[in-house]
Amino acid sequence: MAAYLNTYANRAKKQVNPAAKELLETVERKKSNLCVSVDVPSSKDFLAIIDAVGPYVCLIKASPC
Repeated sequence: MAAYLNTYANRAKKQVNPAAKELLETVERKKSNLCVSVDVPSSKDFLAIIDAVGPYVCLIKASPC
């Protein structure tokens, strides 16, 4: 089967890297492959943003400011 026809669930089953496997399982479970990068100086703002977007994204990237 061509890679682009493979579902995220099938790709997760074949994945040996635990982090990649968990990410693919999260993408499948949430039916979303959206990622967000949160670059804010305050932890209060950071937590507010991830509370708002968390249900809709599969990955949150945090960068120190």
